[in-house]
Amino acid sequence: MVKVVAVTGGKGGTGKTVVAASLARLLSDAGARTLLVDLDVENPCSYTLLGAELGSAEEVALFSPVIVEEKCTLCGACASACPAHALVLIPGKRLLFLEPLCESCATCLYACPAGAVARGRKVVGWVKKGRAGGVDLVVGELKPGSRQHHEVMERTLDYASSTWNGYDVAVLDLPPGSGKGIRSALKRADLALLVAEPTRLSLADTRRVHSLAREAGVREVLVLNKYGLPGGVDSEIEAFAASEGLALVKVRYDSALAEAYARGELVVGSKAPSAADLAELAKTVAQLLGLR
Repeated sequence: MVKVVAVTGGKGGTGKTVVAASLARLLSDAGARTLLVDLDVENPCSYTLLGAELGSAEEVALFSPVIVEEKCTLCGACASACPAHALVLIPGKRLLFLEPLCESCATCLYACPAGAVARGRKVVGWVKKGRAGGVDLVVGELKPGSRQHHEVMERTLDYASSTWNGYDVAVLDLPPGSGKGIRSALKRADLALLVAEPTRLSLADTRRVHSLAREAGVREVLVLNKYGLPGGVDSEIEAFAASEGLALVKVRYDSALAEAYARGELVVGSKAPSAADLAELAKTVAQLLGLR
């Protein structure tokens, strides 16, 4: 049965994608059938670090109202019922639909007494897939200008979970934050990697995600990325891990990692200090999950 690793941490910019992509590559190189699932749908970039080309797997489409003007009586029932105020009635003249505000709840469809609201659809994103270096990828991408990132994230996760039983391990690259999409992913995970950097802002966000992981009942490992960053609060992160009984893995602050990232590459396989740390992280994950 597949083992699922959720790479999370709350704050953006801590290195979650680098950790997730590096972990997927290292586990694959060690012989594990590996799936990397990029759920950072507003800014998916894990595939660039692996050098993968993506193809479309499916569209993510949601309800969008179509106003049948010949049936519309301008009663305003749909506008009054719309919780997002995406429908606006100009009394006696017309009904305006403000699509960017629409949350696709379909309340208007059932509120209209004249049957003047028909069921339409709008594309809000895509689920894509690819393969590179022995790693299979499933990537969610939000359509520019769309707001339904949670819906695209959930659809991507559902698509991935429908196929991941053919793998030894699935690595989930989660977006910043601690919203419902993060909670859903953590509930499906066997292990959560909380990626933090040595700043108090990161520590505050890590505390939030830790509470979600604890609620989900998933085992946790705290990954302190950029360890040794000048001016960092390494000791405070270490004290938090100790107080919560969390295993701690450190990835050293390393210019080689930053330079590789700027080139769109992974540092794994090099002689950089961070490469050695990431390799130790992969060994730790493999041991915790019982991967051979």
